[in-house]
Amino acid sequence: MELRQLKYFVEVAEQLNFIKAAMKLNISQPAVTNQIKLLEEELGISLFDKTQKEKHKKVELTDAGIYFLKEAQKILQNYKEAVEGVKKLENKRRVIKLGIYNLLPKYRVLEIIEFLKQILNDIEINIIEYHTYMEVEEAIKRDDILLGVSLSFFEKNEFDFFILKEGHIQVCLYKSHPLSKSSELNINQLKNEKWIDVTKTMSRFREQIEKIFNTQGISRENKIVQEVSSFELLIGLIEAKFGIGLAPSFYNLHTKNVVKIALKTDNKTNNIIPCNQVLIFKHNNSSSVISSIKSSSSIKESTLK
Repeated sequence: MELRQLKYFVEVAEQLNFIKAAMKLNISQPAVTNQIKLLEEELGISLFDKTQKEKHKKVELTDAGIYFLKEAQKILQNYKEAVEGVKKLENKRRVIKLGIYNLLPKYRVLEIIEFLKQILNDIEINIIEYHTYMEVEEAIKRDDILLGVSLSFFEKNEFDFFILKEGHIQVCLYKSHPLSKSSELNINQLKNEKWIDVTKTMSRFREQIEKIFNTQGISRENKIVQEVSSFELLIGLIEAKFGIGLAPSFYNLHTKNVVKIALKTDNKTNNIIPCNQVLIFKHNNSSSVISSIKSSSSIKESTLK
């Protein structure tokens, strides 16, 4: 017994007309008749009254047909519900949560989503916003989210990660600043500057910067004249000559009146301070989503550069 035979039988039984049933099923009438004949042979009973059909050209169910119709309808309904249930389960499985932080420029959020869509095809991405990227990291540890956007300042044994954007820390100066013509700057050249910086509670970026400066014997603590909640505002205030600032090189904070110069720890050629934007996930996560991301380097090159 095949599912299509039950569908054909139920349609004919409800229409009481083979031709109308065939039209509704979008198949030929002989095909409907043949499948119902096979069904009757398998059951060993007549579902339709052959006497009525031959004498009066009328389609009527036998008593067995009336009983079988109710059971067939139940089977088809159960099948429909099972299919719908599986689809709902599949749809639920295909939703992943991506954590982002408030300092992340919105154009970067859109670029990252586009990148993930190329890799993960029809998987839906549910964006969860957090105040800081430290909160993103904590959410991954709690399994509240599967993926998170962060900067490469975390302890490397806490997460696995995929580099979205390679970069470095750059100094942002207004165009008329005396140091704006430099090709590179080292920390010691900036010890007397006034600073605009991201709010301390919002970003480990600032925390890491302080550590780097302190290793060179320089403190910026009393020289920060303004704290801001976004890199866009930071650039705007630098343009207005409130002071200078620091930002990751991979943020396209374009303005003709602000110059961006790579920052080094000292005068040595290779000491530019790295800072990468990364997609992080729980250590040793072996899900198909993570496997797809890990194998996507060629897509990353074309999408995110």
